Amino acid sequence: MREESMKPRKKLLSLILSIILVLSSSMLLTSCEGAIRGVLTDPGNSEPGDPGKTPENGTIVDDSKTSGESWVIYWYLCGSDLETKQGSATSDLNEMLKVTLPKGVTIIIQTGGSDKWQNDVMDPNYRQIWRYSGDTLTLLDNWPKANMGDEATLIEFLNYCNANHPAEKRMLLFWDHGGGSLGGVCNDQQYGMKSLSLPALERAMAATSTTKSGKPLYDLVGFDACLMASIDTAAVFKGYARYMVASQEIEPGQGWQYTNFLKPLADNPKMTGADLGKVICDSYMASMTGKYKSLATLSLIDITKIEPLLKAYQGFGDEVLIYGTKDPQYLGAYGRAAQAAENYYNSPSTGYTNMVDLGDLVAQGMKEDLFPLYGSILLKALDDCVAYKVGGDGHLRASGLSCFYNFSGREDKVKLLLTLRTNPGFNYFNDFMSKGKLSPEGEEYIKVASANITSGQTTTGHEVVQPMSLDFLEGYQLSVSPDGKQWQLQLGPEVGGQLAAVYMTQAGYYPTEDNWDEPLLLLQGMTNFFPHDFENGIFTADFKNTWGYFGTMQIYMEPMNSSDGKDLYAVPIVINDIRYSLIVSQNLRTGEFEVLGAALPVENKSGMAGKELYQFKTGDRIHQVQRFLLPEGYIDFESGTRFVDMVIGEPAGVNYDETVDFSFKLKQITGDSHWTMNTWYYYAISFVMIDYAGNTYVSDVGFYCVYNNNVYLGIG
Repeated sequence: MREESMKPRKKLLSLILSIILVLSSSMLLTSCEGAIRGVLTDPGNSEPGDPGKTPENGTIVDDSKTSGESWVIYWYLCGSDLETKQGSATSDLNEMLKVTLPKGVTIIIQTGGSDKWQNDVMDPNYRQIWRYSGDTLTLLDNWPKANMGDEATLIEFLNYCNANHPAEKRMLLFWDHGGGSLGGVCNDQQYGMKSLSLPALERAMAATSTTKSGKPLYDLVGFDACLMASIDTAAVFKGYARYMVASQEIEPGQGWQYTNFLKPLADNPKMTGADLGKVICDSYMASMTGKYKSLATLSLIDITKIEPLLKAYQGFGDEVLIYGTKDPQYLGAYGRAAQAAENYYNSPSTGYTNMVDLGDLVAQGMKEDLFPLYGSILLKALDDCVAYKVGGDGHLRASGLSCFYNFSGREDKVKLLLTLRTNPGFNYFNDFMSKGKLSPEGEEYIKVASANITSGQTTTGHEVVQPMSLDFLEGYQLSVSPDGKQWQLQLGPEVGGQLAAVYMTQAGYYPTEDNWDEPLLLLQGMTNFFPHDFENGIFTADFKNTWGYFGTMQIYMEPMNSSDGKDLYAVPIVINDIRYSLIVSQNLRTGEFEVLGAALPVENKSGMAGKELYQFKTGDRIHQVQRFLLPEGYIDFESGTRFVDMVIGEPAGVNYDETVDFSFKLKQITGDSHWTMNTWYYYAISFVMIDYAGNTYVSDVGFYCVYNNNVYLGIG
């Protein structure tokens, strides 16, 4: 969900505030930083231990009953490992407790999902129901432990809240990890990090949130979690909420600022859901100082206007399904549009969330006339639906909502997509790209899609063209460019047109005296800055004899996202024996690099993004991850020798006078200035080809040698 320092936040309550625990008599509570006196008062519920009734599933909510409350926030707080390791939930609760709420504004909280709470108040052996009103936090009940990643647990909480804590305006707030359209939200650490999927959220809404008036129950739904601002998430709350606020990107820094959005609500309880959502966005962005700001995004979505967007999105899905199954070249062009668009946390080093910006995907595709029927309609509807958004300079083209693209190339991710009901045509299109053929269900649906995009006119049938296999690209032999200076990948137009992306890797070439044929190839990085000609299938290397260095360590850099003004790179690295990826920003105007922080990789099974954007501190030991290309394939070597590591706060090493700090010497090194003159140095490049389905192929290698500032093809 959120990204903050690993130092646990153990102080839950300000000493000037009091806690009320209904389940016991007056007591003395202790936080990890000292004693906090609790004051016993009557919360107005029935008997102690009985906070109120929980109605049956499917009960229609009488939204005319408000109990005189102006606002109530239902906070579904799944602490997970974010609380166990970092005290992140405790930190946000402490932010809440800095605000004294006026009469008529209440927060109802369910805590759970964490092995350990970094305070002496919450108990991980129960799901605990709390009420915060005025300046007092009251424990209403201890419920039996249950999986907060299960829809039944959410349903129980919402039924209880709606029956016992109504208000004129309601907000539903989810707190924890987020995994976008496929990963869902709220990973319960006590139940194997199982999460609430979007279909589970949809079922929970149907079971709890239908109103007697027919109006949306929630004025605002919020996700203080990564990656949840997707069109699929927004679709879940159609008819149940007026607005949604969520992030397309991971949430860097400390996530939402609870003091800074609750204080305006306390000062003005008459504000609408849109008003509160805008305050959340602005306070969040205001907290994103320095390095955090580049990555930050937060969107306020008007769910009452989502119907035209969903209609356009479904038309878009039918359109790409029809065109894509007719022409394999269309699949490659669609893939290139997705690869060129803003995306959120996708690379081999970080793993893949498979989230791409919906608006930018369509805009990139429209440059190649890929969506003549629904492209403009979709962009107009999207603009109408996004009420407000904020973002940093690393995502200047962010539109406010994301959608799925299979950056990972994994079929199991497409299977998860097929469980979503947002856009059947789009789902079957992605299934076709993944498998190269339509499923029986897809074959039936394409008849519907054909009728949809022809305004119901009778069609004579749709001929599906099977894409050719591209397996022959593995180890594809390189040619010499016409000027004799660079290696070239010559594929021809039919093959080049089916590729979504082509990258070039560079490696140091370390042969032994006995064997030049099977050398050690140390990869130095991956780039897409070289001449691409997809139309003719010709890709020309641009060997510059440069690579990345972080302090005294050579690093491997790979592109993540290209935005207007800045590019983002991922760098595999080990910090204190934990595998991370440095997130590096390059200013395209100045060429300078900046380390934004270190992120944990996407969890392979759940699809949840890294939990924090870690900031270096004194004493951290940093090891480079060396990537080698051997005959048996790629391997990572996490080295721990003093030759390839640094310690924050210690001298950097030979020829460096300064100590290692957060921004230490991230730059590109030129081999001619780095190595000894009158010595031959050898390098190898290869092309990494990614097809429309996300399959990856690596060409044969081409060799360069460098001697006294001169670059030669081959081995001299």
